[in-house]
Amino acid sequence: MRDALKSGNCKLIELHLDLNKMTDAGVKPLSEALTSGECKLTKLFLSNNELSDTSAKYLRDALKSGNCKLIELHLDLNRLTDEGVKYLSEALTSGECKLTKLFLRRNKLSDTAAEYLRDAQQSRNCKLTELHLNY
Repeated sequence: MRDALKSGNCKLIELHLDLNKMTDAGVKPLSEALTSGECKLTKLFLSNNELSDTSAKYLRDALKSGNCKLIELHLDLNRLTDEGVKYLSEALTSGECKLTKLFLRRNKLSDTAAEYLRDAQQSRNCKLTELHLNY
């Protein structure tokens, strides 16, 4: 999939990988593809998989890349904790991150995660207009 997304011939702008038992090992090459100038994805759906904070770290690195075009990211129903949200918040404060919609419902988050996101949203670089955290 990584090679296909990095191909100039790939026209995908939306990718749904919900309910695929995807793990961190699957997110790593996907995140690498997102940093390619050829990848056109703007919406990525990774809900209801087996993703941990390691996946959030890979995604942070991709989102901070000037080449990543993602504006919508769905990570509902995974195993993210406050640490994973900290990684994502770091991306949100990057001037390169284009995310406007982030979905984190039904993960293992505490008030600390909400604080990370609040602080990120207060950054002038943060472009988020929708954030979903409800249980």
